[in-house]
Amino acid sequence: MPAFGRESRILVSRDFDRVMRQGRRVHSRNLILFLAKGEGAGPRLGLAVSRKVGVAVCRNRWKRLLRTAFRLSLKDRLPTVDLVVVVKSAPVPEAPRGKAPARPQVDRNRRVAPGLAAVERELRDGLLRLEALDGPGGSAPR
Repeated sequence: MPAFGRESRILVSRDFDRVMRQGRRVHSRNLILFLAKGEGAGPRLGLAVSRKVGVAVCRNRWKRLLRTAFRLSLKDRLPTVDLVVVVKSAPVPEAPRGKAPARPQVDRNRRVAPGLAAVERELRDGLLRLEALDGPGGSAPR
């Protein structure tokens, strides 16, 4: 497996701020993607997963899936760009009405991460909408 080293990550808050202020943005069901021209030697990924997404296990799963999808299938197809991915916060629980449900409800205090394929698809679709993908299945950035 290729490593996900420091050169592939956005680590400094100044870089996060630059990408989020100057970059283009696109929303999907679970994610907000910010894309700006890169300052490194290749594409870099920054992740922002707040506590509003859920407990530590849930946040860490999101981060692991996003890093893996970026590393395995998207990194080689991106030009030199900086990508910041923000996982949207969990939906606000609805107030109960009437009788209690017959079966237990899903924990509404966290945004459950789908599988790797779904996260990869959501990232790829967002990057296609941002016109950032190179190679097969994508077009070069303008």
